Formats: sequence, C-alpha cells, structure tokens
Amino acid sequence: MLIDKHYQFIRFLINDGLENKRQTFPETVLEQYGAIIRTLWQNNPNLLKHQQGYTALHIAAKENNLNIISFLLNSLKGVDLDILQQFVMSKERRNGCTALHLAALNGHDATVTQLLASFKDDPKALQKFISAKDNNGRTTLHGAALKNNPTVVASLLESFRDDPKALKEFIKTQDEDGHTALHGAAKWKRCHSNAITSTF
Repeated sequence: MLIDKHYQFIRFLINDGLENKRQTFPETVLEQYGAIIRTLWQNNPNLLKHQQGYTALHIAAKENNLNIISFLLNSLKGVDLDILQQFVMSKERRNGCTALHLAALNGHDATVTQLLASFKDDPKALQKFISAKDNNGRTTLHGAALKNNPTVVASLLESFRDDPKALKEFIKTQDEDGHTALHGAAKWKRCHSNAITSTF
C-alpha cells in the first residue's frame, strides 16, 4: 500500500537519523513529503496512521528525534489550528498514548518542550494536551513522575502556572488504580515529589 511506503520512509528517516547524524536529505524531498502529510491529514487523518494508530510523530517522540518532530510540525503550519492540535494529540490504539506520553515516559526533555511549544498560543488546549489520559487513565505527569524526570515534571506543571485550580486538579488526577502522579513519585522515593507537593 502506498501509505505504508510513506510510513516506512518516515521510519527510515527516524532510524537513520539516530544512527547517522551526518546524513541529511534534500530539502525539496522533505518539502514534498511535508505537502503530502499536510494534504492527507486535512482530508483523511487515518491514512497517516499505522494500523495500531501510531503516527510518525509518535515514533519520533519515542526516539527523541527533534529534527523529524520539527519537520512534521512545520508540515502542518498554515493549516487550521484544530487540525494541528488533532495531529499532535492523536493517540495510538494499544496503550492510548499521545506523542507527549511517549516523550515523558522515555525522559526526553527536549521533545516534551518541543511538543508543548506547539500549543503556546492556546493555553486551554495546552492543558487539555497535557491532561490527556492513556488507556490506563494515566497522564503525562504520571509517566514523568514514575520515570524520575524532574525536568519534565517541572515543564508540565509550569504549563498551568496561570491557572492554580486547574493545576491542582491535574496533580490530583487518578489513574484506573486510583493512583496520582504523587503516589508514583512517593512509591519509588523519587526526588521530584517536592516539585509536585509544593503546589499545595
């Protein structure tokens, strides 16, 4: 299937980018793929998803490939803001993770920052993005706390700096087992639990 080849090409870009930092691809090729991504996402987003719901953005976030993330986000510049947000907030099917979940779970500070920046002009959408739950009811804060990543925890909490009420609700979010991010941090004696409790 044609879209599988495009998916494989993006996967190749990501993997090769990790293995061979010096190799680059002509800008014209990337621009053409950018136009394809933009057109497909505007008309039929499912064509840009793997059968498990993964997009290239999920893979790039998991692998911490900032160049590919930048390329994908730039490909959607100029489209309706809702379309861009739908792309960034897209969930894969197996675990219900967004790209931000994967970045937080893998401790990729720079990727988290880059993804959050795509919502810089829409604070409410940013909060919705950060508060999105996976299939187990976990937010990105759960993942960052469990993975002992104080930098990501701080970045997520900072996004709520102008909305104390929403911040407290976010921190108190429970997963399906009734655990908050603070439970995870305390359970594993994570050093950044103070960053969470200091908001109360």
